[in-house]
Amino acid sequence: MKIDVVVCTKNNADTIKHVLERILKYVPVNKLIIIDGISKDGTLEIAKEFGAKIYSDQGKGLGYARNMALSMVETEIFAFIDADVLIPKDWFNLIKHFKYERVAVANGFIMFGFNNPILKALSKYQLQNRRYKQINLGNTLVRLKSVIKVGGIRKGLPSFEDSELHTRLLKHGFKWVVDKNVVAYHPRTLKEHLAHMRWWGVGSRVAGSPPTSYLYAIVRSLGSGLNLALQAHPTLLILFPLFQLNRYLGYLEEAKMEKVECA
Repeated sequence: MKIDVVVCTKNNADTIKHVLERILKYVPVNKLIIIDGISKDGTLEIAKEFGAKIYSDQGKGLGYARNMALSMVETEIFAFIDADVLIPKDWFNLIKHFKYERVAVANGFIMFGFNNPILKALSKYQLQNRRYKQINLGNTLVRLKSVIKVGGIRKGLPSFEDSELHTRLLKHGFKWVVDKNVVAYHPRTLKEHLAHMRWWGVGSRVAGSPPTSYLYAIVRSLGSGLNLALQAHPTLLILFPLFQLNRYLGYLEEAKMEKVECA
């Protein structure tokens, strides 16, 4: 069984070569599709070496790029693999979940910051915690007709498009599988993780998440930070609440932008 693979990129020259090498080695690829967010480094030059079909999202954001993919893929099951996510050799084991018709999406777990001891400790704890489910579209197999049936992927979201889609799929009776036996890696630094949390907060505001959920998350993170400091890494006592605060700052940043546009 061959599948189309979609890789959304933006200035990923440092990682995309290794990402594409792993995709072609570990996934039975029918068509390799690159959707680029106007990269200004050597991302596209590298992608061309792998024979990928390259398109531009014209800088309209990740939600727009992912939704573009729905009209480009030819296979009923296709993959989203981000340009900074390194998949393992057993990655295609995710396909086993699609023997059940109600399964719309199956994603593996992403180990963030595997070259950063703090993020690595946090990811390892989350991987082993049965209650923690990591919803993502960056390491994922998707059933095309199921996503189209619920209206596709929301175009206007710069981030948070995976969580928003997850909510709609579940409301329509579909299943989203998180398989922690399939572990991919993301070489994210601590600074990049803080920036990502802020960016994620911006997208959640656009998606319509209530502010109370973030205030509650910040309060709850104080206790979680203590638990993580004892079980994962001592600096998470401060850093974990800071991650949640950055998410809320992104939320407020989008709110400020809305006021400026309305003025």
